[in-house]
Amino acid sequence: MLSYREKQCLTLLSEGNRIKQISFLLGIQNVTVEMHLKNARLKLNARTREQTIAIAMKNGLIEL
Repeated sequence: MLSYREKQCLTLLSEGNRIKQISFLLGIQNVTVEMHLKNARLKLNARTREQTIAIAMKNGLIEL
């Protein structure tokens, strides 16, 4: 359901990283991180990033 990159971005976000840190760690632009997080949010029908993380964790799509 989620792409590999979407899972990476969500996992890093759930660990407390900010967009700038995630983009640095993955070697991609901030706007690309935001796009992956938005796509994950839409795919999981979530309203917020926090809800996206919760749904992804509940469904076993990401882990801490």
